[in-house]
Amino acid sequence: MFSARESLIDRISPTLLGEELPFRFGDRYAKLHSYLNQTSSLTLTALTTSDEGNLAQGGDRKLQEFRKSTWKNKAFGGKYTYIPSESAVMTELAVYYSSLESRYRPTPTELRTADVSDLHMSISFAYLLGPRQVHFGIFGNTNFFDYRLGNIGTEGSSGVTSVGSYIEGQFPIGSTLRVEPGVRLEIFSRGIRNTIGPRARLVFQPNRLGGHHQFSAAWGIYHQQIVGLSNEQDVSDVFTIWSASPKNTPVPTAMHYIAGWKGRLRPWLEVTLEGYRKDLSHLSFPVFGSAVNKVAEFSKVDGVAQGVDAKVEVTHHDVFFSLSYSRSEVEYHREVQNASGIFNPIFGDVNVLDELTFNPPHDRRDQLNTSFQYRMGTHKVAVRWQYGSGLPFTQVVGYYSDLSNSVDPKNTAYVNAVGQTFVARSELYGSRLPTYHRLDLTYEKSFTVPRGSLTGMAGLINVYDRKNIFEYNVFTGNRINQLPIIPSLGLRLDVR
Repeated sequence: MFSARESLIDRISPTLLGEELPFRFGDRYAKLHSYLNQTSSLTLTALTTSDEGNLAQGGDRKLQEFRKSTWKNKAFGGKYTYIPSESAVMTELAVYYSSLESRYRPTPTELRTADVSDLHMSISFAYLLGPRQVHFGIFGNTNFFDYRLGNIGTEGSSGVTSVGSYIEGQFPIGSTLRVEPGVRLEIFSRGIRNTIGPRARLVFQPNRLGGHHQFSAAWGIYHQQIVGLSNEQDVSDVFTIWSASPKNTPVPTAMHYIAGWKGRLRPWLEVTLEGYRKDLSHLSFPVFGSAVNKVAEFSKVDGVAQGVDAKVEVTHHDVFFSLSYSRSEVEYHREVQNASGIFNPIFGDVNVLDELTFNPPHDRRDQLNTSFQYRMGTHKVAVRWQYGSGLPFTQVVGYYSDLSNSVDPKNTAYVNAVGQTFVARSELYGSRLPTYHRLDLTYEKSFTVPRGSLTGMAGLINVYDRKNIFEYNVFTGNRINQLPIIPSLGLRLDVR
């Protein structure tokens, strides 16, 4: 299987829309699946994506205003599967590599970079013992990180490794109950001790309700030594730094609680309801100094993420309808902390960080998605609408220049000195962006061709031309929106 997609929006937008849209994106995907013999198979996959845009006002291509930013992903992997004919044991050997390169220009002269790569290897075994199953294996991960926050900003590079093993199973109890226990042992190169992550899931499907209802509950402890860092000076999430958690500190931990119900109330109606809570501890959060793009290292925070998800699906002959809604809240809390020995203050004598409770930049309270599809023979029409409440951001009060502390009052040269730019901020993530919503329409027509089928697609993106924010530059006041109303065309060839 092979697919390739490339946008033409930057080339056709002046003609179709009467304005220039300086965006370009595309992807390449390839997959090879081969049965080597009756007992083994090999799967190889490759994926590359690229996104590019000039974030200058109106796509200004003048050299002094040009702000080309790029995001490039690569992923390659392979999986070998072996199932011997004489026993019910499945063996899998997997190797995967992925990387992400981000280049972001908040101003024409400032360039932020963030690179992350991941190499994963694992060997897993599955014993299929009738209705019972036992899975276990070993794995290893290696990650490399490199980032730079502007010309005079913070920079760093690091690498981390983790190895571990796991075992999990599925065991039915009678005809209505299933227990799925498991445990994961992992050793992190950054952590101060080894971690054990027990987890369990319970599934209850009562026969007296016709087997159309399923109740489930799950609990588990999870660990991760990789953290995503957002710049407090950014209004949107265009740029994220991926980094290792601080050395010689406990690995970030999350304890999950999940309970849900899934029921088929009618042959054509399915409803799902789920509630969850995550207790977060030993999280790392950046502390920005007063200087632009200067990180004073990490602070330790704990937090809670909780919410409910509801989904309704209707499937009736040629009609499909889906409505999902999520209500959630994420809150972080930082205790009073002594900065000495943990942080590296850049300016001033920072000794103590005050106690603080705040909502991080990914705290989206409400999210709603709905879609409708109608198929009539070889024709299909689809409508999709998305809504998301505003994300938190930190308002910038203003900028000011500061001179060196060693100004000599006997020397008047400092009167004309440029100084260094400092930033004054409001409450940490105390404001929220405008809501996001968008309506998309698509139409498909299928044709039968020799040895396959050909599908033509046409659609409208952002039908009512909602101006959803993509990036807001706090240095210049320049706002860049996401795609306006724009037509889309495509062809898909399926070969049998």
